[in-house]
Amino acid sequence: MQAGATDASLTAALHSSFDGHASYGTPRIGADSAFTIGHFGGRVTYSVAGFLSKNKDALFAELPSTMRASASPFVAQLFSEAAEQRRQQAPSGDGGAAAAGKPTATNVNEGPARRVSHSRRAGGGGGGSGGGGKKRATQFVSVGSQFRGSIASLVGTLGATQSHFVRCIKPNEVRGPFVLWPAVALAQLRCCAVLEAVRVSQAGFPTRIPFDELLSRYAMLRPRLPAAAGASGGGGG
Repeated sequence: MQAGATDASLTAALHSSFDGHASYGTPRIGADSAFTIGHFGGRVTYSVAGFLSKNKDALFAELPSTMRASASPFVAQLFSEAAEQRRQQAPSGDGGAAAAGKPTATNVNEGPARRVSHSRRAGGGGGGSGGGGKKRATQFVSVGSQFRGSIASLVGTLGATQSHFVRCIKPNEVRGPFVLWPAVALAQLRCCAVLEAVRVSQAGFPTRIPFDELLSRYAMLRPRLPAAAGASGGGGG
């Protein structure tokens, strides 16, 4: 987005960039201030009200240092300098899909936010003082960039492991123990494709064995091919 962009111009840019994508939609009502994303569990419409201002929210420098001094090792690790560096080194919008000419959600609205210097936040005026003055400006990392960096770090961690997941189903909407709302549980099972997995298992396909392993395990049962089937074509001359 250009400097001086508004929520309406952001919406227009999103519509223009992602129009025609199977997972993107334009709502019939309020199309100038909302967009729809098709998630696994269904389509969700988002309002862009405040998107740009929230994307520029910044933590005061003292807050991360305070959190790093937390007595909780987990909290201190979340705000460690290494974690902060990983967040700031998130892939830029000009790589990956963008390099192939495909629009990405991150390169639509993060341009100006990443170029805001600390001097602006601190109220510093005066700019560079000739060639000898320091012109280095610390990049401001937007909320979207930090989130993207966190997701990239998480995906990298998961990709280096052999993960096993347990699907947790919320039994009710009141957070009460030993209370089951069948309709609520059923909707979650459908969204998580658990019912489809059960259907496949009931059909008799719970196990998938590679062909070579199947062949070696049940070699005694395989039919015998005629010995002359492959050699009979070369004779005659």
